[in-house]
Amino acid sequence: MKAIATHHLLSVWIILMSAIFVLGGIGTATAFTASDRIACWNNWNTNFYFMPATNQAYYIVLQGTNAPTSFWQTAEEIEIAEDAQDTNRVNLLCAGFLQINGTDWSWNSYNDDLEWASIAFVRAAQMTGNASYLLYSENGLNLAYSRGWDTAGGGGIWQNTADANGPGKLSCANGPACIAAYLIYQSTGNTNYLNMAQTINTWQKANNYDATTGKVYESNTSTNTCYTYDSGTFAGSCWYLGDTNTAMKCGDYVKTNWGVQMQHFGTGADAGGFNGICMRWLGKVGYDPGFLRAVCDSAWAYQNSAGLVSDYWYAPTSNTNALYGWDCGSIVAAMFCVAPTEPGLVNGQVYQFEPQNAPGLRLDVRNAGTTDGTQVQIYTTNNTPAQKWMLIAVDATNNIFSLQPQNALNECLGIQGGASTNGALAQIFTASNTLSQNWKFIAVNATNGIYSLQPQNATGMRLDVYNGNPAPSAPVQIYTSNGTLAQQWKLYPFPSPVAPTFQGFAPNGGSIDVPVATSISVQVVIGNLPITNLLLNAIQGVRVRSRRIPVVTNQPGRSLAPSL
Repeated sequence: MKAIATHHLLSVWIILMSAIFVLGGIGTATAFTASDRIACWNNWNTNFYFMPATNQAYYIVLQGTNAPTSFWQTAEEIEIAEDAQDTNRVNLLCAGFLQINGTDWSWNSYNDDLEWASIAFVRAAQMTGNASYLLYSENGLNLAYSRGWDTAGGGGIWQNTADANGPGKLSCANGPACIAAYLIYQSTGNTNYLNMAQTINTWQKANNYDATTGKVYESNTSTNTCYTYDSGTFAGSCWYLGDTNTAMKCGDYVKTNWGVQMQHFGTGADAGGFNGICMRWLGKVGYDPGFLRAVCDSAWAYQNSAGLVSDYWYAPTSNTNALYGWDCGSIVAAMFCVAPTEPGLVNGQVYQFEPQNAPGLRLDVRNAGTTDGTQVQIYTTNNTPAQKWMLIAVDATNNIFSLQPQNALNECLGIQGGASTNGALAQIFTASNTLSQNWKFIAVNATNGIYSLQPQNATGMRLDVYNGNPAPSAPVQIYTSNGTLAQQWKLYPFPSPVAPTFQGFAPNGGSIDVPVATSISVQVVIGNLPITNLLLNAIQGVRVRSRRIPVVTNQPGRSLAPSL
């Protein structure tokens, strides 16, 4: 888009700013916002992110030190960066992890440690496409399973191979293994991993879970102990394997037993991150968003003056004591896996679309193509622009939008040949605002951000995964509305980075290119007087990604300066 100066307009100055306000109040819970989430992430990185070299990083264990956290905590901190979708940091953190722990993890006798690392690295592989990450993930899980699974107790994985006579077979060594196995299956298509996930999940249901209450036991030999992270990982593993009812039952137990303050732990120990892990997986499975937001609201109210929240989610965080990085990362994980406000459809917002028949996959432009007729598919989450779609309002009042792929900004999601029959393929085409490029979003579960998409050239149809196929590369089509999971899409607002202040100058008749910005507020003035009838097309409150801004005015004058 172009900034055009007319009627003797000599020059244009535009400043684009995005501001973050860190709330300073303590103990009064208010609804956390998207800005709070970014502030929480930035504050944690400011205080704990450390780069010992230019090509690697890790999070320090305690303020005032440069020592890294433990093996499994470091792996989980990579997951927090993955929750935040910060690809650059994920690569640096993976490099830091491998520098500290090596690529052969057999020296670590804790099987659950290897499983946490396996999850972190398979997610990193899905984000970055780095095949080495996937190899490390597979090696770690295969080692943990081969040395940890035996027939004692009917199966299950021991937590520590060096102590096979320990406190039974623990949920912390089985829930994460199931998740890792499913994610590797998702990335490779190797059904051996799917079978592994199903076998582990079946054993855990029979031995570490009370189907009446939703309680997940830490051990198969005792029903006395349970932890939030066990509830979270078991819910996540059930959800991946299609058992949403059990996943929700786990969430019910968390809500009823612990409430918004969650489980209470001491500082500086493994348990400091348990609540964040629980929140990550309850958020992913779509458990009661109102409850999950209330947890975040309550915890965020106890931030200290540096905007940090320790693992005490029921009392103010100290301004004087040195804080632990792992403890303070828990709230970051929670806030990035919970929608900050009631989900809604926002014009100009970039979303990822998750097919509900294939959790973890995304609506994707095949091979990141940019030309007319490129097919649309579902594919493993990889965080690329080909999996990000901007909503452009056609009739926002009636929830009708076109979808612009962020890898091909001149294209929109459409239907091959404008067809209106079953099986017509979804493709991208040059934006034309035709009915086959207009999609009505019909709420299936708006609270959880789940919609079906109705093409306006064929209103009896829905955007659909071909044959309900959950495998990566399955094509996307339109098909008669049938209410199946293959026609339901969960929207994930893509958290953009904080945009720097940008200032640009356009001479008369010139144009200005605008970099990425999270939000924009623009006012143009002549001298000290604001222009009252300025037309700013698609600017106010709309996300802009490397576009040109049209500025049109009929006010004559000298040079223009910004006022924000």
